[in-house]
Amino acid sequence: LKKKYAELEKKYDDLLKQLERLQEQMAALEAENDKLKHELDDAKDAMKALEKKLSDAEKAAADLKKKGDDGKAALDSMTAERDNLAKQNAALTKENDKLKAKNAQLEKELDELKKKYAELEKKYDDLLKQLERLQEQMAALEAENDKLKHELDDAKDAMKALEK
Repeated sequence: LKKKYAELEKKYDDLLKQLERLQEQMAALEAENDKLKHELDDAKDAMKALEKKLSDAEKAAADLKKKGDDGKAALDSMTAERDNLAKQNAALTKENDKLKAKNAQLEKELDELKKKYAELEKKYDDLLKQLERLQEQMAALEAENDKLKHELDDAKDAMKALEK
């Protein structure tokens, strides 16, 4: 009975340690999830700003073309500026594409984290149920142990009484 009690106590301690590790992992995943959400929000903000810059650049290019029709001297100047804006536009488009790809990756990672979080939550719930069952078993064993101790004491008292 002592051996069973020690085994149950060890299992209980092991479960507590495992539960603590799971809670730490869950906290780490939540922190990482929050970090990724912030990164995703930052990426979305940056993408909006780049889209506005792109829109502004496109409007500026259209204005420059209209002004270019006014004269040859202005045309040369405007052409150079338009070329510069086209390069900026290409750079912004490239950066925008990179941010879109990063955003898609972050969303994928977020989905994966959500799945992991759901799995951990289920494991946590299962461990809690298992812990409750073990606590109930432990309480029943302690009650049986107490009963057996009383019976042993009663038997010892009876033996003493018979010896007299």
